[in-house]
Amino acid sequence: MIFMKQSTKLINNIFKTEIKNIHLSAKRKEAVNLAYQVLEDERTKKSTANPIIISHGVIGQSLNWKSVSKCLFEELDPPRKIYVVDNRNHGNSPHTSDHTYELMTEDTLQLYSTLGLKEAVLLGHSMGGRGFMHTALTYPEKASSLIIVDISPIVRKDEGVVLSEPLQLLKAAATIDWSEQCGTMSDARKYADNELKKQKIDSPGLRSFLLQNLKQNPDGSFGWKINLPTLIDRFFNFKAINFENLVYDKSVLFVAGEKSPFVPKSHAEPIKKIFPKARIEYVPDAGHLVHMENTPLFCKFVIDFLKNEK
Repeated sequence: MIFMKQSTKLINNIFKTEIKNIHLSAKRKEAVNLAYQVLEDERTKKSTANPIIISHGVIGQSLNWKSVSKCLFEELDPPRKIYVVDNRNHGNSPHTSDHTYELMTEDTLQLYSTLGLKEAVLLGHSMGGRGFMHTALTYPEKASSLIIVDISPIVRKDEGVVLSEPLQLLKAAATIDWSEQCGTMSDARKYADNELKKQKIDSPGLRSFLLQNLKQNPDGSFGWKINLPTLIDRFFNFKAINFENLVYDKSVLFVAGEKSPFVPKSHAEPIKKIFPKARIEYVPDAGHLVHMENTPLFCKFVIDFLKNEK
């Protein structure tokens, strides 16, 4: 994929800027003010196309979407402003004692208020995808279209088994003792990686994904950006969805990994009862992190879909 040199430089500068987390006096009940990255330039300021809001999955953060957001920002025609959020209990957003899809919708609506948005394209992965499904189904006027990444609105009978891997990852992270750890971020990553191996987290990819959440505090100590106690305690809220009798009748794109268990082809018919205009695309040889495993094809699906979106 070809990127314009000027735009690439602009994107790099944008992602180095300070993350915004604006406080409003007129705050929605129980909502938090989400930290977010924004991609914009003179082209997007002149564009009338709806912006895109991107929401990551559990254990993720806005920086995981840097490559995708850069691709979409440079390739979409008409151009669109892109916001990439850190969800509550993740990244640079506030930590809270609860985490539900209803609360995520409140956070999204608070973000709309912060940014002065009336309508946007909502693009969400996994937990972020189900959160945005809830937003679109309960406030359809807020979502001009929906892009859902490797998650289904249908709860599998074995979903507890399917979700066991990320839960194991969170519990393993919670066992790491940072009290005696000092030195550089590189030292901390090596230490945490070895501790995760001891906890039988055998996948280098999973360990690397989790370790992106390491942070160094002002006093030099280390810890996690993610709110481990809440995410572990409320983990099975991530399968607590009930979209019965709800319908969103605007355009929806599902992009799933062919090797992922989260959007089985048997879900196509029940998905279309909730999202009658849904289109489902599978990325060959990709798993749950489909947007990271094949970014060019993922972006192509999204760009083609948005050609017909206002």
